[in-house]
Amino acid sequence: MGAWFASLAKADLGHRCVAGSTVQQTRLALARSESGFEALLIAVTGASGYIGAHCVAHALKREHAVIAISTQAVVTATSRVSNALRWQQVGNYADIDVAEWTERFLGASTVIHAAARVHRRRAQGDDEAMLRDNMQLTARAARAAAAAGVRRFVFLSSAAVYGDAGNDAPFDEHSALNPQSAYARSKFAAEAVLREIGNESSMQIVILRPPVVYGVNAPGNLSRLARAVLRGVPLPFARVDNQRSIVAVHTVASCAVWSAEAAAVDQSVSVWLPCDRQPISTKSMIEALARGMRVAPKLISVPKPLLSLGLRTVGAKRLALQLLEDWRLDGSALSRAGFEAQVDSEIGLELLGRSYNQA
Repeated sequence: MGAWFASLAKADLGHRCVAGSTVQQTRLALARSESGFEALLIAVTGASGYIGAHCVAHALKREHAVIAISTQAVVTATSRVSNALRWQQVGNYADIDVAEWTERFLGASTVIHAAARVHRRRAQGDDEAMLRDNMQLTARAARAAAAAGVRRFVFLSSAAVYGDAGNDAPFDEHSALNPQSAYARSKFAAEAVLREIGNESSMQIVILRPPVVYGVNAPGNLSRLARAVLRGVPLPFARVDNQRSIVAVHTVASCAVWSAEAAAVDQSVSVWLPCDRQPISTKSMIEALARGMRVAPKLISVPKPLLSLGLRTVGAKRLALQLLEDWRLDGSALSRAGFEAQVDSEIGLELLGRSYNQA
């Protein structure tokens, strides 16, 4: 876990564990930023997780104060921003009730809820644990945030709620939802509860639905693909010219913080789709990673129907859809609202490839 934060320290993340800190002490750290907006106090759950850690880093970079809530005890580096961060280690998230969450959120203007169960190997009872962690935990945290007077609750959901199969047109904020996996169903259930809470309280709900997230040390299939490219594994995707939306982790984190900073909106619940500017094919993903790694990609030409049949035969239907078919998001509403993704997918993946040379 320390390695995650060592890499983030390069982006001016520095913090320390502070025991017994109070809301009043944290408020003393708040100051008007040089860019002219009022610095906020933002609580981040899942602060030592992959996306949560980047949210903490980006909020500090934007000169906000942060309450970082995590099951991990994390102590790192510099003193420059230590007064702007209060690290709160908790036990099992499932054991935290509304009263405890309320106390932890006191004084915060926004909660970024990044705590979640993701990318676990399927085991007995995993569906129930997924629902507990991603729906019940979210419901308790949101109700507590409303009770604590939090202005806005930003929820890291997932574009997996749209299902595994793509549409002829890109999915947007109003597209029908069709969650297939236990993870997607738990996020779908959490969104439904948040809509109820948003309608019942004055707290604004912001739901972010990112697609596959990539970045240095990201979990999931894309990182496995990158390692295969680096090892020179022959990959049968030379004929795969599909179009899939993905997103850099820095874009997700900056979108979450942007959501905290944004002016008040009329609706009680807002949905945004943070994604890279253009979708990308599996073949182009491999080529971009290889350019960054300075290796020649070993792409093999296999007819797409044969490749799809082979994957489905071994029980990898979802993987076949992910690697071979179109699956696109329309993030234009987010752009019109004033947020722009920082990178194109090919550039982002090439930069990711370069990081493997520096490891």
